[in-house]
Amino acid sequence: MATFTSIAENLLAHAKELDAYVASKGLSLDTLDHATLTTLPAELKKSRDGLINGGAKIRRLAEGPEVALQTIGLNVSVLFVHP
Repeated sequence: MATFTSIAENLLAHAKELDAYVASKGLSLDTLDHATLTTLPAELKKSRDGLINGGAKIRRLAEGPEVALQTIGLNVSVLFVHP
């Protein structure tokens, strides 16, 4: 069974891999003006996906089912709102 610590350790491993890549390429994550992690080698795409999915998982677990369902409901309702 996953724990907050095991999920966080997995996130940290993915983050370290991505940080090393960013540093080796002289890139920066300080701004959202450019998409630093959109063109990654295949093995780093797995780290990026792991970071995204692990972050979402730890958030869902920390929020609990009620808040997680509310968030999903709000996200779905946005799809059906017409300007």
